[in-house]
Amino acid sequence: MAQRIGVEVTSGIRSGPSNTGAPSGVLHVAGLTQHGPADQAVTIRTVGEYASVFGDRTPYSGPLFDTARMFFEEGGAELLVSRVTGPAAATATVDIDGAGTDAPAVLRISAAEPGAWSNNWTVTVAEADDGSTYSVEITDTAGETLALWRGITELSELVGRAASNQLVKVQTLTQDLEARPLDGEYNLTGGSDDRENVTTAEVIAALERAGREGEGGAVAVPGYPADLIGAALTDYASRSRKIALLSPHQDAELVEVEQLAGEISDTLDGSRAGLFYPHLVIPDAGATRIVSPEGFVAAVRARAFREGEFWRVPAGLENGRANWITGTTVPVNAELLDRLDASRVNGIQTSGARVWLNNWSSLADDPEHFGLLSSRDTLNNLKVLVKNRLENYVWRTNDGRGFLFGEIESAVVSILHPISQAGGFYAESNSENEEVDPGYTVVVDRSNNTIPQVARNEITVDVAVRLSPVAKLIRVEIVKVAIGAAL
Repeated sequence: MAQRIGVEVTSGIRSGPSNTGAPSGVLHVAGLTQHGPADQAVTIRTVGEYASVFGDRTPYSGPLFDTARMFFEEGGAELLVSRVTGPAAATATVDIDGAGTDAPAVLRISAAEPGAWSNNWTVTVAEADDGSTYSVEITDTAGETLALWRGITELSELVGRAASNQLVKVQTLTQDLEARPLDGEYNLTGGSDDRENVTTAEVIAALERAGREGEGGAVAVPGYPADLIGAALTDYASRSRKIALLSPHQDAELVEVEQLAGEISDTLDGSRAGLFYPHLVIPDAGATRIVSPEGFVAAVRARAFREGEFWRVPAGLENGRANWITGTTVPVNAELLDRLDASRVNGIQTSGARVWLNNWSSLADDPEHFGLLSSRDTLNNLKVLVKNRLENYVWRTNDGRGFLFGEIESAVVSILHPISQAGGFYAESNSENEEVDPGYTVVVDRSNNTIPQVARNEITVDVAVRLSPVAKLIRVEIVKVAIGAAL
């Protein structure tokens, strides 16, 4: 078996008593956009930046645009966007003939990105007044100049100057160094995003192009209800160290939502996914618009990460309250919230003008260990933190006196100890309230690194953490006593 190089981190569950970079609040989304790069994921940090890179809201790009807007309005800071296109997506292109009689095409100009939005862009080739040079200008359908190159003498010069342009690509179609394009106006054609033929396969493929970006984050596909994308997105989340945020379709009846949660839990590793209900109402230019809840959920999660507490449950009136959202499509009161919780559906509760996320359950069929999304989320981010920190020790000499073991242990403890001090791990204390262990252990010594293993140039680090539970339910009993009774 081929041996890997680097740091490999895995996680598991251990029942019973324990033996005594920065985390990512990013939301990774995929969907249809007006334009934008389709071959890579792009990190976006403002609504304006999103519109500049991926375009404005359109009937087909609305779900992703609205989610991006809601994410930033509610406090999210980092959005990783994967544009989705169909299998036959194409870039708009035009070939320009040479200036000689019956000269073949000498120049090809195309949009840098696939999509119909660049169809009918105009390319104008014009000879300079002195006849020694020429210019090439590209304008969009509104007449705005996208590129302008003057004083061109050779095609290779044009290609070189165009190389830094983010909107168009220029290539030569001839080896003739003296060839030049024919004067005139030409239109780009043939661009298509083939959105009519997009399937879940294209959506997941777009997410995959992000590679390791967004590890430890959340992932969602706005506009795709859980019955269509749940299985594929949860599988992707498992492979990419993310948690999947899911929602039912906008008009789903409550019984459908409960049934959907059960189906996902029975067939998938639901510890990596959460189902959120209902859809939300947001303000929109004096009116309102209905949006699926993933962007809001990711935003309240990001608030906790921004404060450095990635293990915190981002729910409740204090942590999960909406600041910009105006309401929900279905009022969720305490009674309905309890019913949703029984099916492991996360309700977004309303009371008067207040809207807040009031659950953080996963769809795991093992609620004892992974009943909350924060359990898997915390492990995901610990993996990322430990991996990034230990990369510094790859290829270091493993001396026989244990110095490297000690350095690695200290590096891992430096990650875990602040979390323990902040209450993220459940410390064990004795009857005298003395700490028995801080809620974590790190072992890297001869007990788990045998001579044969060390000889294979491998080091094993065993980390155990005891995650702190949360106060999901607070029981209060108030008793009336008689006037003369002792309290």
